[in-house]
Amino acid sequence: MERSAQLLQLARRVAEALRPFSRPGGTAEAFARSDGEEINAGTIESVEQFVPAASGVRYSPHITLGSAGPEFVGSVAAEEFEPMVFTGVNVAIYQLGNFGTAQRRLWAWQR
Repeated sequence: MERSAQLLQLARRVAEALRPFSRPGGTAEAFARSDGEEINAGTIESVEQFVPAASGVRYSPHITLGSAGPEFVGSVAAEEFEPMVFTGVNVAIYQLGNFGTAQRRLWAWQR
């Protein structure tokens, strides 16, 4: 995705709005999980480091459509990509589970 001024402003405003809810030293209790599922340490660390590691000048807008193995991702990345224009019509906030996967929808907005 292109780093447009509008997208950067949205990302900045979302980070500012969520800042009061952010706390260091989070535990597995903050994550959505199935019965008996353990949240791995890498997930907890990744979430705690996400804002400083991936916001501001480090923000890299993207769209996640699913998951795939390294071989498939490598083959797709090697193909030529035709740019396209799209408009978002839904926004949602999710409680995360292992590996940063969106598990439980907490809030949604639809245009």
